[in-house]
Amino acid sequence: MRLFRHRRLPVPTLPGLVLLLLLAAGGARLGAPLLYRFLAAGQPAGSGSLVVEGWIHDHAIDRVAEQVADGRYARVYTVGGPIPVGSRLAPYATFAEMTAARLAAAGLPPGRIEAVPADPALRDRTWASARALRDRLALEPGAAQAFDLVTVGPHARRSRLTFRRVFGRDWRIGTIVIAPEDYDGGDWWRSSQGFRSVLSEALAYAHACLFRPRETASAPDPIVP
Repeated sequence: MRLFRHRRLPVPTLPGLVLLLLLAAGGARLGAPLLYRFLAAGQPAGSGSLVVEGWIHDHAIDRVAEQVADGRYARVYTVGGPIPVGSRLAPYATFAEMTAARLAAAGLPPGRIEAVPADPALRDRTWASARALRDRLALEPGAAQAFDLVTVGPHARRSRLTFRRVFGRDWRIGTIVIAPEDYDGGDWWRSSQGFRSVLSEALAYAHACLFRPRETASAPDPIVP
């Protein structure tokens, strides 16, 4: 019994190989800006509450304050889990609490800001933040089922996917995307920080599409996306 058989396999010549490499490089050059725009797509709902991911950098805080100043959002919720570095020396144990304080320092009325800390999570931290917020908003059944999620750069699409899965189809969830400060999204591949951020978020988004975190036994029934 034969296990193998011979077949002819065409291979490119040197000019053909050069042409293939040029086509691949041109495709990557044209597709790179599209990748960032896909991951950092923003689509605000424009009503309800404003939800701020607590890990956002300081440059984004003033942008959040501007969004609240026009009166569209009656309440601001900050989300996020434990701060992994220096929390024993800081007055705030979670990103949610720290960012609530940063927003208050930026001029937002403290009475309109509420921190919603998430439980510690070694992975799927965005999922943990979304679940904590869902459980908190479940205590206000009369509130509008809509909010805008504030995030930064290429993290936006994955965050929106996660929050929509956790909250379900009855909720209208938009995104307000703030441009990163440490690289230009138009040519992110020229910066080491941009290269790491965009490619890692692209892989993380693909993972989020393929694999979904499991709800714990104490959580409500899973919501079908």
